[in-house]
Amino acid sequence: MEQLGGDSISISPTEIRENFPRPDVCVLDINLPGVTGFDLHAASSPPHQRIIMFSMNDDPVFAKRAIEAGAKGYVSKSGDPADLARAIREVGTGGGFLPSSLAQTIAFGGPMVKLTACETCG
Repeated sequence: MEQLGGDSISISPTEIRENFPRPDVCVLDINLPGVTGFDLHAASSPPHQRIIMFSMNDDPVFAKRAIEAGAKGYVSKSGDPADLARAIREVGTGGGFLPSSLAQTIAFGGPMVKLTACETCG
């Protein structure tokens, strides 16, 4: 497995499409300098791309939005560190991944508050 990118990368979606090979799995942070992970995902990813959204936020609204946007997984930085490895394995083999507590909250936790555009930008 090869890593592309890093902590301080600043690159446009067009540059990504034109200059980087399509990875088997892409772990995309929601909070990036100058662009949200949601926007980058929408602008640069074909529908079948295997994206895992990675965020410091464990709010189920963010996870639900990521899945609705086409991400195949969502992992919180504040969760179990092993979740990221599990997510990469699951998504890499064509599956999906949500930590069980987050999946249960989304499925059975009742109504969720809809975030405004300003609240989702970081």
